[in-house]
Amino acid sequence: MMKESAMIPYLIDGGNKSKNCAKLLAINQVIDAAEYACINKQPIRAASIVGRYVSDLLTDEDFEKLNEFLKAVDTSMLETNVLSSILMVTSHAKHIQQIQKNRNDFFDRAMNSMRNKWNVSEERIAAFTERLK
Repeated sequence: MMKESAMIPYLIDGGNKSKNCAKLLAINQVIDAAEYACINKQPIRAASIVGRYVSDLLTDEDFEKLNEFLKAVDTSMLETNVLSSILMVTSHAKHIQQIQKNRNDFFDRAMNSMRNKWNVSEERIAAFTERLK
């Protein structure tokens, strides 16, 4: 089993060495890895990192950690396809009462960042809202 400090390169390299990855990682490690990938112009890798992490949390029904993750993400640091990855994965679980409030708050913050930081058109915002709200 890998130590938490060794998990960042694992995430960045896209490895799949542990089925319990989400349980081993601290939320800030995942966010840091995604931000690092975005800074290094690898938004697809960043989307994969957060998408897999959120999916693992949902599969494990770890709603407490998922809520913490949704609150901790700085939406201005992650590109639009990374934000949409989080929204797409969580859209399948938006009916789960334990995550509704934080998911809705995250959705609003993500749309705000898409508008104000990433200059996404209102047409695309409307499409995101229709599909993922």
